[in-house]
Amino acid sequence: MFETATVLILGAGASMPYGYPSGEDLRSYIIKNLSNDESKLNEIIQLGYSLKDVKNFVNDLKGSQTYTIDEFIESREELIEIGKCAIAQALIPYESKNKLYEENNPQHWYRLLFKRMRTKKFEDFDSNEISIVTFNYDRSIEEFLFNTIQRLYGKSNDKCSEKINEIPIVHVYGKLGDLEWQNSMGRPYDPKITSMKLKSAAMGIRTMHDYDKMGIKKIKNFCKKCKELYFLGFGYDPINLRRLDILSDIKEFDGYDNDTINKTIRGTAFDLGEHNMREVSRYFNGKIEFGSNEEDCAKFLKKYGF
Repeated sequence: MFETATVLILGAGASMPYGYPSGEDLRSYIIKNLSNDESKLNEIIQLGYSLKDVKNFVNDLKGSQTYTIDEFIESREELIEIGKCAIAQALIPYESKNKLYEENNPQHWYRLLFKRMRTKKFEDFDSNEISIVTFNYDRSIEEFLFNTIQRLYGKSNDKCSEKINEIPIVHVYGKLGDLEWQNSMGRPYDPKITSMKLKSAAMGIRTMHDYDKMGIKKIKNFCKKCKELYFLGFGYDPINLRRLDILSDIKEFDGYDNDTINKTIRGTAFDLGEHNMREVSRYFNGKIEFGSNEEDCAKFLKKYGF
C-alpha cells in the first residue's frame, strides 16, 4: 500500500491505454462525427441546437486550427455548452469495461497502481496515502478501482463505494457525470448514448473558464503535503501548470529554496520532445525526473517499483 503521501497527476496519455483518444484525436473525432454522421448530428440537435448551430460550431472548430477542442472553446465562450455536448458525445462510446481488464495490454498501468494499493484487509484499503488528480473527463480509473476491490474482497456495492470515495480523486475539468455506484442518479460506465445520458454527461464537464476552483485548492493541499509527485500521460500545458502553481506552493509549505525542495517529482515524457522537456524542466527548476520519451505510463511506473 502507499505509506508515503503520493500524488498522481493524470493527463490524456494516462487514459489512452483504455481506448480513449488524445486531445488532438478527440478534436478530430468531433469534427468527423458532426460532419459525416447524420445520427451523431441528430443527437446534438435533440438537445435543443439547430442544424445551423451545429454546422457553424464544426466549421469554426475546424477552421480555428487549434490542437484541442478545449483550446477552441476557451476562446469562444458562447460555444462552451455545445462544446461540452460534443465532447461527451465523442467520449461516451469509449466506456468499455472490457478495455479496463485486458490481460494482454502491456500498457495496463491501472493494474500496477492497484498492486501497490492492495491491502490484506478490505478495511485498510482507504488507508492508502494517495491522491489522484486528473485533467481527463473519463471515469475509467474510478470504475476500475471500484470493480477491482469488489472482485478481490467480495464486498457489497455500498461498502466498495464508501472505500473508493475515501480515496481523493479530483477531476479538474469535471467528468462525464457520476457513476451509478457514486450517486443514485448516476450513469453506468457504458458506451450507449441516449439524449438523457448525453445531457447528463455534458453537465458534468467543466472548461478552462469554469474549472473546479475548490478542487484546485484541494490539489494544492495534496501537492504541498505529499512526498512523491508523479505526472502520468501529462502534456505539461503551461495553462494547467500555472493553474496548479505546484512549485511555489511546495516551496512555501516546505520552507525550502529552489535547490533543496524536499520532494520527489517525476513525470512521463512520452513523445514530449527535447525542447519541451527542457522547458518543463526549467519550470520545475530542474527538480523533475523525466522518463524516456519512449516510456509509456506502465514502463515508467515499473521503473520506480510499482
